[in-house]
Amino acid sequence: MNDAVADARQIKLALDRARSRILGYTGLDAGDDLIGAVLAACADAAFGVAPHSELEEAQRGIAARCRRLVDVTNRFVVRDFELIALSRRRAIAAVDVFQDVITGGHKGGVAPQLSAAGLLRERAR
Repeated sequence: MNDAVADARQIKLALDRARSRILGYTGLDAGDDLIGAVLAACADAAFGVAPHSELEEAQRGIAARCRRLVDVTNRFVVRDFELIALSRRRAIAAVDVFQDVITGGHKGGVAPQLSAAGLLRERAR
């Protein structure tokens, strides 16, 4: 197994852990830190990725979407199950965007981080 495949597998495992936490979050356990757990899984996935503005924006998006899920699943308020499902889908979508950013599949305005060989190929074009 080469390094790229191993890295892709580690990223997938870490982000699947984040998605699983989001899908399983009920808001009923007072000690459950959804935001911290999801961001920790995302940090594991992004290990070795050079920090840049799009990565930070994706992390803020995840935190905001998870915060919204925490708010709508608050055990002390009347639950709107459609809103909970929508918030859960949006949090999963934020993790998907994060995955696109760290794997270079993003469509944003910031150029992906290139290796030295990649930079040479770009200059040659």
